[in-house]
Amino acid sequence: QQQQQQQQQPAASEAADDLLGFFDSAPASSTTRVKDEDEGDSEKLEVQATAADAVESYEVTFHNEVKLGMLLERRTDLVDNKAVTGQTLEKKKGPEGDAAAPSSSETTVVTMVIEGGAAALKGVVVGSRLVEINGADARSLPYARCLEMVKSNPRPLRLTFERSKASCDTAKGDCLVRKTAGSAPPSRFDQWKPCYFVVGGAVAKKHVLQFYESKAQYEHVVVCMFQGKPIANVTYKAYALTSAFKISGISAKNYKVPGGDYKTIKYFTLRNPHSRTKTMKLAAENPSVLHALHSHCLRFCSQGSAS
Repeated sequence: QQQQQQQQQPAASEAADDLLGFFDSAPASSTTRVKDEDEGDSEKLEVQATAADAVESYEVTFHNEVKLGMLLERRTDLVDNKAVTGQTLEKKKGPEGDAAAPSSSETTVVTMVIEGGAAALKGVVVGSRLVEINGADARSLPYARCLEMVKSNPRPLRLTFERSKASCDTAKGDCLVRKTAGSAPPSRFDQWKPCYFVVGGAVAKKHVLQFYESKAQYEHVVVCMFQGKPIANVTYKAYALTSAFKISGISAKNYKVPGGDYKTIKYFTLRNPHSRTKTMKLAAENPSVLHALHSHCLRFCSQGSAS
């Protein structure tokens, strides 16, 4: 049966189109960590399986969609919204004294939602726990059965989720990065390097700031790691933020762009205690994205001069 499930797993490229696979455990895959001589190695990525209390329930209905554009994964660390120590559960006794099968030893969790897919358009949130399928209690069903029902039940398909705090405990988006000596931002706009940042998320602890080349690259890494597949030709940079990191307030700089107009870019500096000469400048064309990044970094870093 396990071999049959492995044969049914979609390739990583297919998973981006139809993220409903057969995922049991999630061993870490190999990626290339960027080594900066000024800073040393990046933090290692690892699949996260943290428990969190649910904060709200919400319902979505798929009327005729076959490809839902979301990844469902088995979790054994969430049982009635509480953490389970290790992989063991206390078995309840049946009426005859025999051990009854645990009704909630497995939890089905949304670990990826593809932008523009059916699930994203209907508001499904990463980190949500599946609790009902067309009115049936999914918490009492094993993961494999839940997955089978989601894939094969006739449409319309009505799913009820619990949104966990873990789904809110992350920041991600497009940003601009520049690492040079001193705290001044680059003099020209084209000197910023576009990146996709994630603080926490599916493959790093909540205090780890990661930089990828694009959102597509990050999603590819997550899908491959949850599938236990090797990741080729992917580089990333990750920092375990601590109070030793110094973060500045948010400033702004005007840049002249083609056509003679000016663009105002907000930015802040982040000083890595392991960096001997360089200071990181982080910016974003979307001010709300930059404020979210700054707010998350402030949770772990110390305010102060980055110079």
